Amino acid sequence: MQHQFFKHTDGSFGLIADENCLIGVIWRGEPDDVREELGRRYPASQEQPCDLLFQAWEQIVQYLAGERTEFTFPFSIKGVSSFQKRVLQALCNCPYGATLTYGELATQAGSPKAARAVGAAMAANPLPLVIPCHRVVGKGQKLTGFSGGHGVSSKKSLLAMETEQYQHRN
Repeated sequence: MQHQFFKHTDGSFGLIADENCLIGVIWRGEPDDVREELGRRYPASQEQPCDLLFQAWEQIVQYLAGERTEFTFPFSIKGVSSFQKRVLQALCNCPYGATLTYGELATQAGSPKAARAVGAAMAANPLPLVIPCHRVVGKGQKLTGFSGGHGVSSKKSLLAMETEQYQHRN
């Protein structure tokens, strides 16, 4: 397993890959927070540059600039429960520029009464941005918790960027 650190105006990133796919994105405001989380979640990883990590980073930067609406690098959902994996897989169907509530995602994942558990699945998302947990909102489009970047303010910025770009493209 290898990882690479990257800095961006929207925060610090740690990208983690196994032999052939991206398995983790850690996105925090401060580099030390990324390193701490990386050591906790992926202690066996080594900092090594690899083509996949640079390809993923390039696409993430394009996404953050509003120049990309989907990712084409290989990724895999690992380290979560089977329920969380089912929720995250369902979330992959939420299109760029759209949102859905925790309850709607619970229904799409086959567990309509599990909205609170969907919140826990969002918090456990190993691939924020790639699996767009920022598109999940509370009832009435209320912006609730987000652990990426600078918290809810990053979620708000991502949703505003996607909405603007979606409207511009259509």
